[in-house]
Amino acid sequence: MLTQKFKLGELTLNNRIVLPPMVSRLATDGGFVTGELLAHYHKRRGPGLVVVEATAISPEGKLAPLQLGAFLPQHQEGLRELAQTIQQNGTRAIVQIHHAGSHTDLEATGGRDLLSPSGIAVRQTPSRSLKEDEIYRLIHQYYIAAKRVLALGFAGIEIHAAHGYLIGQFLSPLTNKRSDSWGGSLEARAKFLKEILLRVRKLVGPDQILALRLGLEDWREGGLKIEEGLRVGQLALEWGVDLLDISFGLPGPWPQAPDEFSSLLHLSKKAKDAGLGPTIGVGEIRTAEQAQLALMRGMADLVAVGRGMLADPAWARKALGQESGAINSCRLCTNCKVREGQCPAQMSCKKIGGD
Repeated sequence: MLTQKFKLGELTLNNRIVLPPMVSRLATDGGFVTGELLAHYHKRRGPGLVVVEATAISPEGKLAPLQLGAFLPQHQEGLRELAQTIQQNGTRAIVQIHHAGSHTDLEATGGRDLLSPSGIAVRQTPSRSLKEDEIYRLIHQYYIAAKRVLALGFAGIEIHAAHGYLIGQFLSPLTNKRSDSWGGSLEARAKFLKEILLRVRKLVGPDQILALRLGLEDWREGGLKIEEGLRVGQLALEWGVDLLDISFGLPGPWPQAPDEFSSLLHLSKKAKDAGLGPTIGVGEIRTAEQAQLALMRGMADLVAVGRGMLADPAWARKALGQESGAINSCRLCTNCKVREGQCPAQMSCKKIGGD
């Protein structure tokens, strides 16, 4: 099943492997594409779909100093080259656009205020509540960033609404205590996401897709419940989303998995069992056999391999039989090293003569 093509509307993927969005910190401090970033993606060619890492819609929305950006017109030249680099061998690429909200720090934002729905910090740095005119300004920033990206040859856009970042902060009752139309009921907490999706949907061409990385539940007590996350997923499909990239919301301890698949991958299965989809499933998939089994068991429609492709840039090509040699599996050491030669799996591979 890994090798099967997969259609998303008018867009056809050559296989069911996805390189998920992982912030590489290989951009410049101003958010510009670098040669090192281009090389990072070129080495990992082969997946049917690449979701380009979280790309900031504004300077105060950055999660890290060297995060990729789409908040300036000048960012487009490098992003266009990135689209060409990734898609030259049949892979399709979409860009994830992102705002960290209060899930960041002053170093990343350049000393700018951290913004959040209710002045509640996800980390330790204090944040301030958004005024309503600022909320509409942020919605427009998502729109402008998407417009810039979609004009460059990418196959679509992904909105980041997971991992405790800004949209997830609006969705979660732990971080959204507003009493106006942007807080309270689930539908009100989802209004920020709705307004973004409805506007961005109008920009998406017939051969492009709109994806949503959705935190299906918070991994903190009192947070977004799975039933609420599933309802948001259903609403998102009604609002024009073509693909659900399933993950968690506010971070916390990982729940115990019921079988050999991770608790994170099981979130995608819960979405599919609820009739939502198509979905991308992710979570500790290290081998081609694991990826194939996940598809066969209906865990997801597409499988994302993140750390596996950091450990072995040729993972997708080897899994598809396009390149010889055994996959150099991720060691699940969690502290991923993006730069070449720093990953323990790559270092071990070099010691035994691998490439």
